[in-house]
Amino acid sequence: FGVGGRSRRRDKNRAPGHADPARRFSRHGTYRLLSSATNREVGTGEPDWLATTRRLLETEALGCVLEGHAEIDSTNVRALEWAADGAPHGATVVADRQTRGRGRLGRTWVGGEGTSLLMSVLVRPVVSDDAWGLLPLAAGLAVSDALATHVGDAEGPRLKWPNDVLLAGRKVAGILVESVMARSRWAVIGVGINVNQSAMPPELAASATSLRLETGEIISRGVLLAAVLQALEGRLAGLQQDPAGLIRAYAGRLQGIDAPVMVSEVHGGQVEGIAKGVDHTGALVVSTAEGERVFRAGEVTLRRET
Repeated sequence: FGVGGRSRRRDKNRAPGHADPARRFSRHGTYRLLSSATNREVGTGEPDWLATTRRLLETEALGCVLEGHAEIDSTNVRALEWAADGAPHGATVVADRQTRGRGRLGRTWVGGEGTSLLMSVLVRPVVSDDAWGLLPLAAGLAVSDALATHVGDAEGPRLKWPNDVLLAGRKVAGILVESVMARSRWAVIGVGINVNQSAMPPELAASATSLRLETGEIISRGVLLAAVLQALEGRLAGLQQDPAGLIRAYAGRLQGIDAPVMVSEVHGGQVEGIAKGVDHTGALVVSTAEGERVFRAGEVTLRRET
């Protein structure tokens, strides 16, 4: 299944499910059948959740060319392949289920069966080298923007550096940005959101949650997908026009400022200290016993004060 943006039209010159290489990246949008699936949103009354996205989508580019899959190994892998084949800015891959999803630091993100929003978006932003490094922060902000419309608590979604999204202190969404800094720069933003899980696996119950668990309601993935694409397009515009403003917005949602953290470095080693915020490049600034440290990669664990 596939969907284009609002007022998009189907290519009448080719059979459903057949991608014409010369026309499949039409900027008027595409409607592509990639795999057989009922595509029914359980519990929401929607016969076709991507049709809901198509009806609501008001972006200029993001999601206007979209592939949908009942099952795929990884939406990020598919989006990277599609990008290398010339897909335009905003091309989006979604799946009901993925079997080898990729997370940060080499982890896997396996999810689906209609309960998660699994998506990857190809972006080709025209920004400075400094602003390019802020792309993961912009993605995290955008996802938190979209989730904020569905949660009722006053605090709303928070961010754990660099771009995990938290609700009530537990992870509800993860983001992986894979970029190519070549002659033609582009990146794939992979997003996994726990949407309609009624329970988390026992080993994750203390650290992960879903929108349904936090709100008590079944959430339309079609509505949420449109909201994420809309928010991401807005944050990418902010990245281009006002990167300093984007950093301020990010810092305002960052969990753990002036609180104890432990940073696990990519190549081993752990550093403890007090998180002080992010610098102009989006790097995490931590005050340690040996002085101030700046981290551009790593995994943050929020520590309780003792």
